[in-house]
Amino acid sequence: MRILYLNVVVDYSSTGRLVRDLAEGSKNQGHQVKILYGRKSSNKDEDTVFVGNKVETAFHGLMTKIFGRHGLHSSQSTQRIIKEIKKFNPDIIHLHNLHGYWVNVPMLLGFLKEYNKPIVWTLHDFWMISGSAANFHYYGCKEWNEGCVINNHPSLYPGSYFIKRQRKNFKWKKDILSSMNNIHYITVSKWQKEEFNKSFLNNKPIDHIYNGIDLNVFQYKNKKIKSSLNLLAVANDWKESKGLNDLLNLSKSLKSNEHLTIIGLTQKQINQLKDYDHITLIERTSNIEELVSHYQEADVYLNLSYEETMGMTTVEALACGTPCVTYDKTALPELINDRVGAVVTVGAYDEALRMARNMNKNGLECREYVEGLFDKNKMIMDYMSIYESTE
Repeated sequence: MRILYLNVVVDYSSTGRLVRDLAEGSKNQGHQVKILYGRKSSNKDEDTVFVGNKVETAFHGLMTKIFGRHGLHSSQSTQRIIKEIKKFNPDIIHLHNLHGYWVNVPMLLGFLKEYNKPIVWTLHDFWMISGSAANFHYYGCKEWNEGCVINNHPSLYPGSYFIKRQRKNFKWKKDILSSMNNIHYITVSKWQKEEFNKSFLNNKPIDHIYNGIDLNVFQYKNKKIKSSLNLLAVANDWKESKGLNDLLNLSKSLKSNEHLTIIGLTQKQINQLKDYDHITLIERTSNIEELVSHYQEADVYLNLSYEETMGMTTVEALACGTPCVTYDKTALPELINDRVGAVVTVGAYDEALRMARNMNKNGLECREYVEGLFDKNKMIMDYMSIYESTE
């Protein structure tokens, strides 16, 4: 089988690493693969083709932020994508994130509709059923009609600061996807699948497959018995919906032997928050070994996010033997059971701290829990089954 992957990045961020894992897993199963991507740089050249254009990307970003035309530019890059698809002649086309200023989406989907090869599309967010924002659950929708036609925060990525055109954006997405019958959609959580089933895609094939992690990288480490309490929180982007304010409020109640580490902040945020007591503030890191060390040394992981399509950091922490406390919001509750952590009411950061103080979970059981549900090899085999069913 010849499998072609498309994503805005590869070998970078959670979706880029996932695409590489899927491609390598497919090759190990004896399939031929090719990855097309449009942003950042790849760690490998083999089977990987950069199709982006920095000038087009900059113009696409400008047209998005001023005129709300995200997904409607980068025509030259899209022509390169189409050329590479024809050249490779795949049996399966696996789409990931098409937003990110790198694809003319109507042009690409119009071609794929006529090309009529089976498509698997992993939906990492809600951009294709939204008039603008990729994620809209934190601020909510002003108008819902088989999707979030107009959301309450239209400047959210990849939104516009000036002309909004949310209705027009929603219409072209709905018109194109409603007319395509060769796409099998994959969500990354049960909750996300339920949300898509409320949209105009409810009559399309939709399954859910959890993102998997490399358990050889996120390794278990036994905890030392100690009298202190070390809490950890990690995010790629500490925006408001990630619960940073709740973590800061929680930190005000920490005792002298309790400490919170927050990873993924910008330098500007660190400068603004440096006067908080009992907190270590760390910038976003691409050093996986460093991140794993933080997971292993923490006593409890806190994910107090208000909006997650899945919540990979929670899974990574559990894999390292660290129990977790999460909010009962969006996809987070389905990642936790009472053997590996606790779920508290969204916004109840004081209750989250109480649960963390009383946490008495077995780290090895946390690890075994992840091995059963979130091993990347399980994820790869689940996708192999989807490929075989759609071929």
